Amino acid sequence: MNARLDDLRDEYTYRVNMLLELGREDLAAQVADQYPEDVARAQQG
Repeated sequence: MNARLDDLRDEYTYRVNMLLELGREDLAAQVADQYPEDVARAQQG
């Protein structure tokens, strides 16, 4: 489980940083907002 959460964190960090570098703060915020839901889902199953 911890490995899955680590991978999820790394994936989201990469995506948010990439979007910020592209100047897409709006999309970065949307991706960041989705993160807690995906963490909860990963912890359930």
